[in-house]
Amino acid sequence: MAAQQDEREQAPGRPRVRRWWQDNGICPPLAVKEKEGRGGGVFTTEDLKCGTEVLPPIAPLACALMSDVRGCYCDYCFKSVEDCGKPLRRCSRCRFAYYCSKACQESDWRSHKHECRVTISKAWLSVMMRLVLRCMHIQGKQKQELDLLRASDDNLLSEGASKDTQNCIHGVLGFLDTDDPATKKKIVDIAYKITFNGFSIHEDELRPIGVGLYTCLSLFNHSCVPNCAAVSDGRKLVVRTVADIKAGEQLVVSYLDPFDTPEQRKLKLTEYGFECDCEMCNTELYPDSPFRALEAGLEGSSPDEVRVAVERGVESLKRAKYLMDMDDWRRALVEIGSSLSRQAGILHCMHNVTLTTQEQLYYAYMGLENLPMAVEACEKLSEPYQRYLPKYHPVLGSHVFRLGTLLFQLGVFSKNCHKLSECLTVLTKGVEHLRVTHGPDHPYTQYAVATLEKAQAVLSMLSEA
Repeated sequence: MAAQQDEREQAPGRPRVRRWWQDNGICPPLAVKEKEGRGGGVFTTEDLKCGTEVLPPIAPLACALMSDVRGCYCDYCFKSVEDCGKPLRRCSRCRFAYYCSKACQESDWRSHKHECRVTISKAWLSVMMRLVLRCMHIQGKQKQELDLLRASDDNLLSEGASKDTQNCIHGVLGFLDTDDPATKKKIVDIAYKITFNGFSIHEDELRPIGVGLYTCLSLFNHSCVPNCAAVSDGRKLVVRTVADIKAGEQLVVSYLDPFDTPEQRKLKLTEYGFECDCEMCNTELYPDSPFRALEAGLEGSSPDEVRVAVERGVESLKRAKYLMDMDDWRRALVEIGSSLSRQAGILHCMHNVTLTTQEQLYYAYMGLENLPMAVEACEKLSEPYQRYLPKYHPVLGSHVFRLGTLLFQLGVFSKNCHKLSECLTVLTKGVEHLRVTHGPDHPYTQYAVATLEKAQAVLSMLSEA
């Protein structure tokens, strides 16, 4: 059963968003309209094949990098320091923002100048605080677009989300050192709009690096089985179909992490005013659902043992992330290995916490440049990814390409033709997948194609030797 979406879809501002959509030249085959019993949404007027770009790269109204990647990406275009091929230039005034070029620094100044004077004296700002500060000074047409976005209802928010939003509001008020009622109202309104409408911006391997506001994406409704996916291209987002869609059908995306547990999904969807009884969200109705494993303990484990194992696993993830951020890969590996050992006798091998820990294991081995063990850790993720994700999904495509790249590197290092032949099969599958989810013109897809061609050339050379 699809999520019940009436509350959000009947929001008063949505007709104005539809007018904005039409005024900005978003044209057939997409149409924004009402459907009896379903409210408003984005529909197609003709059949769409899987892998069709339905929205070209869209720039955000405002965006901000997460604090833990500051200095690793350009604060304007979100290009990584590796892709730049040179150190990023730092804002000479606040020493907080980083840019890949003078052009990016100048382009960002209209937004950055308002936070620059704050960060000169304040050493730390969360991504949400930065986004609020940037939105406060939006003018003209962008201000009109911001006004179209609906603010979330604090009564719907989970305790954690509500606390984060309130902390952001108090933090911004403290930084600005103001008790002006009008300013406070504006900050509150913007903070709740970000909570409700913010989209994560990801790097190529789909780790979140920032948050952005995108007006047109607010019209795409949620589905636990989406037929479209939004993929980052720098600071921009592109929307593509990941399934065949018939004329008259609604285009939907997922607002959730595909590996959220049913309990996490229920909490997050409640914040959007949704109720969902699909097998991903309500495993009590579907006792044979594979998604039960995401929050399950092994047979014989008591509920208390599972709860304690999850709590300890989450704390261990935080410690390991901190160690990896400090480039202390060896201690991180010890932390991760100990955590997996503790989970092994209690949690299901496809439990949400175990999968996240397994992902960290891969990154730790990569940090230590232990290629064989990185391949092994990456391969262990293949089964749960294929089990939980649909045929075409950005996470699955990125994973398959990543595994193919590792096998290629291992084959080149060992001059093993069998490994290289295996990597070609995996890389080919990864490229095919990325062409659907990211598109042939996306930089990550082009990099994947170049890697596949390089692997083919190396295998041919070794075979002739």
